[in-house]
Amino acid sequence: MEMVAGIRGTLEMAAQPAWSRYRGPSVDTPDLHATDTDLANWLRLVANTEHHPTSTCRMGSDELAVTDTGGKVHGLERLRIVDGSILPRVPAANINGPIIMVAEKIASAIARRGTPIVHTRGGYLRHGRIDAGHRACGTRRLSTSGHRNRL
Repeated sequence: MEMVAGIRGTLEMAAQPAWSRYRGPSVDTPDLHATDTDLANWLRLVANTEHHPTSTCRMGSDELAVTDTGGKVHGLERLRIVDGSILPRVPAANINGPIIMVAEKIASAIARRGTPIVHTRGGYLRHGRIDAGHRACGTRRLSTSGHRNRL
């Protein structure tokens, strides 16, 4: 019922004379005089979460953790998870920064270790040690002639 009250309050606010010059015809919102049932039905039809799920495969060392701090999946070889799902807790703010930080830290650790990683779909190849001049942790594009080109 809080959502219905919020929608009703918004409709009442938008109906005030001060908003007249900004207000056009309604596109898909209910009428100001809609019943609570009509508003609830409209909410069920149009509402969504707009959230970005994180922390579903959290990293850690306890029995509930799916990966270690390097993104390696416990109990499996040659499989890492490097995205927001490994964050131990859902961030209280925008998740973009923490996800970039985790991905950069893990990519840096992989690059320092010299682990070769091949991405075959786009023709990219990552070689052992990474030269500081290469973008995206040393990703290089192979030309059709077989020469490595810097991105």
